[in-house]
Amino acid sequence: MKRFGLLFLLVVFCGGESQAQAQKAEAAPLTVIRAGTLIDGQSETPRKNQLIFVRGQRIEKVADGSSAIPAGAKTIDLSGATVLPGMIDSHTHLFLWGEDPAKGGYDANILKAGIALRAARATYAAKRALEQGFTTLRDVETEGAGYGDIGIKQAIEEGTIPGPRVFGATRGISTTGGYNLEGYAPELVMPKACRSSTGQLKPAKQRESNSSTARTG
Repeated sequence: MKRFGLLFLLVVFCGGESQAQAQKAEAAPLTVIRAGTLIDGQSETPRKNQLIFVRGQRIEKVADGSSAIPAGAKTIDLSGATVLPGMIDSHTHLFLWGEDPAKGGYDANILKAGIALRAARATYAAKRALEQGFTTLRDVETEGAGYGDIGIKQAIEEGTIPGPRVFGATRGISTTGGYNLEGYAPELVMPKACRSSTGQLKPAKQRESNSSTARTG
């Protein structure tokens, strides 16, 4: 009997949670995009005169242009344009401001630009990527800007700045001897955009044990 009662409570709880999620989804604002031409990535040919129903952050459905639009829905008229899914850039560096030799090349990014300037440039790069049709970026390390890519990601998610979804790698790891700035005096210790891997990494528990031994020894 106790087992049956527990099962009943779980069913009621899960059912209530699912209903709450459904109600929350229904409460999200509805946007309807009228697409003159839609390339959906699935059909063999582009689809003409389509309506894209977007509820909150998710596409609810795609219907023919003659379908009814619910009252109160926000409409975006792209009947003279071609609409397609957002693109994904799976290898980018938001904090790397090009490598044009006339502007100092790669070295100028690391040696001359402060973190604040690089963050401002990364903000612009994220906005430009979105305007060019990229809705997702995979940022594969910040070239010496620490965890800046996650800061950009958080600013986008909270609506402070425009930009695509960001999957950030934060600080990069390179082989020993990699990512060196070249052409400088050998006795100078130059900054690196990546951390160097100098050998086999120890498990976290072993590192903590060694640290504790060092403190108590």
